[in-house]
Amino acid sequence: MLANKRTIYRLLLLLYCNLLYLDAYSQNKDRYSLSCFEQWGWVIPTNDFVKGNNSENSAISQIRASSLRFTQHTSGKEYWHKLFNYPSYGLGLLKATFNIPNQLGEPIALYGFFTKPIFTTTKLRFYADYSVGVAFNWLHYSIKHQDRTAMGGYVSCYIDVSVLLKRMISKEIDLGIGLSLSHYSNGAMRKPNYGINLLSSKISIDYLALRTKPIHYLHNENFNAHFTNICAVFVGSHNVLTKFSPNITSVPFDRRSYVVAGVDWRFLRRFNYKHSLGFGFGIGYNQYVGTTYRIIENKPYFSNANPREKFNLSTYISYEYRIHHLGLILEPGIYLYKSRLDESNTFFQRIGLRYYFKDNSFVAINLRAANFSVAQYIEWSFGYSFENL
Repeated sequence: MLANKRTIYRLLLLLYCNLLYLDAYSQNKDRYSLSCFEQWGWVIPTNDFVKGNNSENSAISQIRASSLRFTQHTSGKEYWHKLFNYPSYGLGLLKATFNIPNQLGEPIALYGFFTKPIFTTTKLRFYADYSVGVAFNWLHYSIKHQDRTAMGGYVSCYIDVSVLLKRMISKEIDLGIGLSLSHYSNGAMRKPNYGINLLSSKISIDYLALRTKPIHYLHNENFNAHFTNICAVFVGSHNVLTKFSPNITSVPFDRRSYVVAGVDWRFLRRFNYKHSLGFGFGIGYNQYVGTTYRIIENKPYFSNANPREKFNLSTYISYEYRIHHLGLILEPGIYLYKSRLDESNTFFQRIGLRYYFKDNSFVAINLRAANFSVAQYIEWSFGYSFENL
């Protein structure tokens, strides 16, 4: 009991120190806040494991989560602040628990977020909130726990889209309620990868050490529409789970990772600060294509096809939504050529995030999927954008 009290006192002292820090730091033109929210929700039954095919024979149907956020509010010093109606962004830490213990674990997520006002009044504000991060501490699929098909590994991606209504109740405090749609999966880095989908409600409280009005520009910056040529390379890996019959091998399954890589060229028309549209071509390599196995003396042996069979050629429509240096990428496409040994769907989809540096070089992370729902692999990409072509 005494140890628990000491822990609580330390947490309260840490929170108090953070509030003092915010109070001193927010004397600058940029505004900062510390916020937290509680979340209660419903686990959408999208796979057999959460429906009840687990060691407890019970549906995993409810979730509760707590999150702490550090937020920077844009001040109006730059034109893009006004363009997006003075958004905010920052880092958050989340801890979640499910109604059935010892099945999925208690995941902890570290994430970045972007919050954009939709409409505001003197005391009420309605926001769209987007979060992307990494979640740890899952109980996952293994030889001992082959029923845990929702999560293939210890680490997953975390994606959340929310709407929030906040009300100012004092100079320093905002209270809010909201609705959230969340998704956890690992992008096929470790299979099985059925993932977890959540629909939940939120209650939030924000502490702003200094509430100041943003600076308003008197005129807009000019933008000249132009063409861009974006060249990039990517590399990644995807996991393949092969299950064996117990009648022919003592090994229940084999799980291996295979390299993917490629080069892409995109030709876009950048219409304004936000929107770009065009098309692209890609040459890809998938190490897994043509991989087969045989059982010899009760053990599996894998072999590969000719490396030439592993290449593919694709084309796609490319759309980018820019928020200052950050771009959201949506690219539906088709394979113009792939080997007859490649069982991938001809039609694929790519969604990703691209961050531009001041010299027009960039880094990106993309998820390639099929059927708008099945993750194939994650691409780690870097490249350069040639502007004003």
